[in-house]
Amino acid sequence: IYNTAVRLSAFPLSDLSRGAQTLLLTAVPAGLLAWFPTLVLLGRPPLGLTAAFPFLFASVLALLTGVLMKKGWMHYAREGSPRYSDVGHRR
Repeated sequence: IYNTAVRLSAFPLSDLSRGAQTLLLTAVPAGLLAWFPTLVLLGRPPLGLTAAFPFLFASVLALLTGVLMKKGWMHYAREGSPRYSDVGHRR
C-alpha cells in the first residue's frame, strides 16, 4: 500500500477524470480522517495508541506552529519585505 501511495503521489491529478479527482480529493481524505477515531470508538486503537493520542499530537503541533510563527514574525519585523522598501519608514 505504501509503495502504491508513493507512486500515486507523483501522478498528476489533472490527467484523471473529474470523478476520480473528486474521489481522491474528498472521499479518501475523509476516510483517513475518520479511521483513527472510528477504531478508538470500537475499542481497537491502532498501533496500541490511546484515545488521547490525537489530542496530544494536536497540542504538540499547535505549540510547534506557535514557535515557528513567532520566529517568522520576528524575522519579518527585523528584515521587512523588500517589496515595500521604497515606501514608508524603511526608505
